[in-house]
Amino acid sequence: MRENAEHDHLNERRLMNIDWKALAKIEALMREVSENELLPRFGNLAVSEVKAKAAPDDLVTVADIRAETALTKGLKALYPQGSVIGEETATADFDFRQNELLFVIDPVDGTWNFANGLPIFACMIAVLSKGRTIAGLIHYPIPGDTLAVIAGQGVRRLNSAGSTSVATLEGRSIEAIMLPLTLLEAPNRGPLLPAFQKVPRILALQCAAYEYRLLLGGAAQVCVSKGLRPWDHAAGQLMLAELGGFAATPDGRKWPDVAMPDTLISACSRNLWEDATMRLAGWGSPTIDGS
Repeated sequence: MRENAEHDHLNERRLMNIDWKALAKIEALMREVSENELLPRFGNLAVSEVKAKAAPDDLVTVADIRAETALTKGLKALYPQGSVIGEETATADFDFRQNELLFVIDPVDGTWNFANGLPIFACMIAVLSKGRTIAGLIHYPIPGDTLAVIAGQGVRRLNSAGSTSVATLEGRSIEAIMLPLTLLEAPNRGPLLPAFQKVPRILALQCAAYEYRLLLGGAAQVCVSKGLRPWDHAAGQLMLAELGGFAATPDGRKWPDVAMPDTLISACSRNLWEDATMRLAGWGSPTIDGS
């Protein structure tokens, strides 16, 4: 079954001309846009350049909009036959399974952090074919490196020194867990914490890109996510799978067969996913503010 899936991914990538050389060009575009649109505005945004969307802490900045515009233009130049959709332009009814080649952009993942001067933000691009992620990149303007993945070919870290393969994940116990506390209705936050009261470190980063960075680097072993959207998770979920991690909802559904209000548990291994799922069994699946 896995061999058939890898064969399908290989055929898709050949048709779309998606290989490591292609990802290097996309990474160069992301780096250029970050240097021109994001870093100059980090810590320098005017009040008028930050606006709230669905909630007071759900922000969009001029940097998000300008970066998405520049990335869209660059991707269309590289792949005239492809389609592009971004967080700031996507509509609620957009069908992510309709295109043979679709680039999904999150111009600034962690906008609240970015707008408030916290260097925990990133730029993400996932490459989809009929809804399946075949490649992806997460660029971290600070410290300036990129995680890149191709289905069936593993994960690489790209930086000024070159390209290195990211090692397969390991993890025997939950030493650090990331929880979506800011996305939960207030009454649901308290009941969640006792489920992991014996875990040494509990984090709430409000940035999916850095959650995947910590998972893939082994600094954290489990991440519980809510508000599931393709631009936040498509690239990271493929990276996790390529390195031997496991992710699913408590009832066993895997990405992309999930819905926005679902709870997605991502872990370094199937055993740790089962551990976290058992701890959450008495907690349930709380709703998100505004959903």
